[in-house]
Amino acid sequence: MNINWRRVFAGVDPRRNFRLRLGLAIGSVALILSILFSLLVGYTASKQLEASTGKFFAHLSYQMADKLDRGMFERYRDIQIAASLETLYKPDSLNAKRAFIEKLQNTYNDYAWIGLANPEGKVAVATGGILEGFDVSTRPWYINGKKQNAYVGDVHQALLLAH
Repeated sequence: MNINWRRVFAGVDPRRNFRLRLGLAIGSVALILSILFSLLVGYTASKQLEASTGKFFAHLSYQMADKLDRGMFERYRDIQIAASLETLYKPDSLNAKRAFIEKLQNTYNDYAWIGLANPEGKVAVATGGILEGFDVSTRPWYINGKKQNAYVGDVHQALLLAH
């Protein structure tokens, strides 16, 4: 069986067959439109995903900031209430002061250290006895406290407490 390939390909020659040309043109347009449409859908989906992710993280950051703000206010209020108690102002009651601040620290585990400094800047009494007798007069919390200003500072590893 001898196949005449020229004759076979003559039937599919687009220069001679109008139906084949029309089919190739329609197929090419459909392929190009499909590619363009899939790129458009991918781009739109990507933008929608970015927008929803942005909204999610904005909401999450708002919640975190709100919880941090509430927590800081509660700790600030605790210290204000504690500072108003008469026990802390009696000059000769170091044991009572120590017992009080130890109890205050035990009520909330995130209090790393609580101490009371005298007007000269030396720690008179502190939780766990840490830093008692040390000079803290250059610390920002002491300087602001001496001016009767509240100090809410950065949470970091205090060098004096690290040993």
